[in-house]
Amino acid sequence: MFVSVMRGLIQNTAGPAAYSMKLIVIALSLQYNIASPIQVPQNSVRIFVAELPPQFQSWSPEELWGFRGLGHAVDIKQSLWEANWHSVDKWWINQLNVSPLRTAEVNEADVVFVPATIRYNQAHLMEELLSNITEILPLFREKPHVMVLDHPLVTWKSSHPELFERHKAAIQRFILVTIESYVRDWDWDFRNSITTPYFGAVHWHRGRQWTATTSKDIVAGKTQFAVFSAKVRHYSVRHRLHKDCTQYGRGCMFINWDAADNKAAQLAARTFTSMTKAWYTLMPRGDFITRNSFYEALCAGTIPVVVETDYFMHCAFSDVVDYRQFVTVLPEADFMHNSTRNAVQVLYDMHNETRAAERIQQLWQVNHIFQYSLNPKHELIRFDQMDQIDGEDDAFTFTWKAILRRVQMVDQ
Repeated sequence: MFVSVMRGLIQNTAGPAAYSMKLIVIALSLQYNIASPIQVPQNSVRIFVAELPPQFQSWSPEELWGFRGLGHAVDIKQSLWEANWHSVDKWWINQLNVSPLRTAEVNEADVVFVPATIRYNQAHLMEELLSNITEILPLFREKPHVMVLDHPLVTWKSSHPELFERHKAAIQRFILVTIESYVRDWDWDFRNSITTPYFGAVHWHRGRQWTATTSKDIVAGKTQFAVFSAKVRHYSVRHRLHKDCTQYGRGCMFINWDAADNKAAQLAARTFTSMTKAWYTLMPRGDFITRNSFYEALCAGTIPVVVETDYFMHCAFSDVVDYRQFVTVLPEADFMHNSTRNAVQVLYDMHNETRAAERIQQLWQVNHIFQYSLNPKHELIRFDQMDQIDGEDDAFTFTWKAILRRVQMVDQ
């Protein structure tokens, strides 16, 4: 019954009101490539990969702003990356090309996937796309569309706010999926905001599969109290954490990403190893909780320490996952600039090893949905399981479940 209702909502909703809620935008840059579809599993979402004019496919891996060589950051085989070191875009589209969820006929699709890649400094392409959207995507008013925008379009260095000033109506038409949720700074409908886990280097570190490690193994390996890894630079809050961490002594390890002799591969490996051994990882106040180190901490099995709990609503899959079960929140009064208390000491005073072990156990139950498996289980992306966390779900499959949940919500 539920499956029938969902398919009816998706396939039969039309008109301007529905149109304004039907475009989902994922903030990842993808390259488009056609492959033959495979038989669709029963009760699974059916995806059609659309084709766009070449001007929306203009990125090359070397041009990607904001992506460093993530693949080099850990010791992995080149076959995992297919030599595309500078972005994860090709991996996403390759997954869809071989997915059994793909359909060759758009009329059979439940969701239309649109791999658009638009440069952050070419706002006219967005204007062109929006002006001709129904010509480029004929079923845009009838089916939910997952449109893929380039990462720089949603970063603080982009012209994104100016871009959408020309299309105020577009604000209600887009469901934005961002690596860092800047949506809260603008007048967007929060129902139209989804966050996906950051594609950090540790996601691809398969030396420790989540199925091969238990929370007890993680707890038994805790030899460090806290770790703080960051580029300090001119950020006053980071300076405060850096000072508190170093003054606390050997119990808090500081990893400086600004050192002149740094090498990304060694730093990433050191950071991940340190997180694995530490009970807590400090997250700078003022930074978005969706920064890459937050998700890397979740993958490493350490407890992130934050101040601003309102960020939880922007975390990946926050409609299903209760982050308060495995994230520690510092009292804000003890963390402000005029406080004389050491933030790490405050954390130590709050620390209870039994409670911390319980938090890690809670984290480890959902840890896998923050990692991108090399072989995601496409058949798990089903209408009747979109709010359930399957033991084999990875970030790819659970992102699609999040999209289905959002489609259901905006249609109600």
